[in-house]
Amino acid sequence: LTPEDKARYHAAAALASNGLVALLAVVEEVFSASNRDPETPGSALNLVEPLIDQTLENLHQGTLEGVLTGPVARGDEDTIRAHLDALTDETPHLVPLYAALSTEMVRVAMRGGHLSPAQADGLLDMLRAAADAATE
Repeated sequence: LTPEDKARYHAAAALASNGLVALLAVVEEVFSASNRDPETPGSALNLVEPLIDQTLENLHQGTLEGVLTGPVARGDEDTIRAHLDALTDETPHLVPLYAALSTEMVRVAMRGGHLSPAQADGLLDMLRAAADAATE
């Protein structure tokens, strides 16, 4: 491998491992901002563990494009707007991250044929505007 390829390889590995850890820390932060009943048993990670396990199982049997689900894959602007509004209210520093990850989801959804170009453009415009507003 060239030095550049080694750096890309290492960046990909770091994102796969440490990026996942950082993402799960964000999941915990968003859950704790949701004012979930403290009497509810289990941590945020325990609550999402079955979802993570199912996603990994689906990936073993399919492609990234084939296993993408959720509001981005459906082109559900209302739900994404609700997510952005909720994050803006409680954890505004996470809006750019949500927008960046959702932008990548749009790219995956487009490759998988989940979204029309018009749907993708609408989502990308909304995500860009939210990220821009959060960094002003």
